[in-house]
Amino acid sequence: MYGASLGIIFLMVAGGFYFAAWMIENNKLASNDFADIFKVLFAIIFAATAAGHSGAMAPDYADAKNAANRIFKLLERKVGRKLCL
Repeated sequence: MYGASLGIIFLMVAGGFYFAAWMIENNKLASNDFADIFKVLFAIIFAATAAGHSGAMAPDYADAKNAANRIFKLLERKVGRKLCL
């Protein structure tokens, strides 16, 4: 799962370069606007990285939530009343 999430990053970069090349070839973007192209590519890279890391950590989040629920249930039995955060 982690490898697939990292692979998405490379696919997004390749797609971004392909789209930028298509736009330059069809005169929809000036060829000297590389600063704009790289701003968009870096935004895509950061978004894909965040999505990939979130997807890779989703199973850990569920485990942590279940563990916290078990701890609170144990504490509620010891204290004898409902605990809330």
